[in-house]
Amino acid sequence: MALCFLLSLVNSMDRAIISFAIEPIKHDFGLDNISFGVLISAFALGSVSVNAAGRLAAGSIQRAHHLDRQYLFPVRGHGFSG
Repeated sequence: MALCFLLSLVNSMDRAIISFAIEPIKHDFGLDNISFGVLISAFALGSVSVNAAGRLAAGSIQRAHHLDRQYLFPVRGHGFSG
């Protein structure tokens, strides 16, 4: 249960911290609002694709080895927070 909590915490922090870093990132890379929006959209797309890949991998491992769901939380958590 503690592992699930930690994975959820890291996942939430990962997405929340970016809002505090908007201005420094824009300043360091010379981005305007539109360019930064494209950058954030690419981040979200990458997050969704890694999440989907992690879930597919966990499901195929579960089916191939006839495992219970409890053994796959680390695999799914890595895919979700990736």
